[in-house]
Amino acid sequence: MLVWAYFNGKDYRRMRAQILADYEQDFIRLSDEESMHIVRGCLRSVANLVGSVSKNTAVIPSPTTTLNARINDIFTRLEAWHMVIRSDQGGPSPQASYGYLPKRYLFDTGVLRHLQESAAPSISVLDAISPAARTPLGGVLENQIAVDLQRSFGTISGWKKSSAGTEIDFVVKRRGTSIPIECKAAQKVNKRHARGLAAYIGFYSLPKGLIVSFALRGSIDIDRGKIENIPAYLGELIDKLSP
Repeated sequence: MLVWAYFNGKDYRRMRAQILADYEQDFIRLSDEESMHIVRGCLRSVANLVGSVSKNTAVIPSPTTTLNARINDIFTRLEAWHMVIRSDQGGPSPQASYGYLPKRYLFDTGVLRHLQESAAPSISVLDAISPAARTPLGGVLENQIAVDLQRSFGTISGWKKSSAGTEIDFVVKRRGTSIPIECKAAQKVNKRHARGLAAYIGFYSLPKGLIVSFALRGSIDIDRGKIENIPAYLGELIDKLSP
């Protein structure tokens, strides 16, 4: 219905706002109205930080210990109700993973765009040339791929070589091997976009990695292994396109 409204010149933004309001009413019905300001803060923080680690201080600045616990509890509920997708960040070892904050995504990408566009204008994939202007597009793409991967693979996770080192958006398991996946808001991809994947593949001696972007389908040869580019519109088929 929302897609129909968009292509027929109807007020699709109002429809998105109504969907968000319906989600909020569902939370009130299943929980309590007093926590709604935290729920709104949680959803907005996910939208604002999508593609980056999720921080409770983005929900409410400088929360007390009690308030921090309430935020964690509400995030847990939203994740249990599949409104929010959680992606824990691993590392080369359990010790390296300790203390890494998770990433979070909204299951409803339309609500994500609604919350983002309440503070910034809509961005076009074809018209946005500035790297800074394309940054939110990268987050939206990563959010949609998180939704697609969760449907196909179940639990999703990311990977960081160190707190300030190489980061991989997603790592999924398929037939006993790991497949690293990076999301890039680019219309053309090259070896520069594949640096992180190449490092990960070399570190774990894997045969391939995937980039999901706005570019046409293709591949990038690297010293060890191969990087395949999957167009964003095929994101929901990654499970079938990864032999």
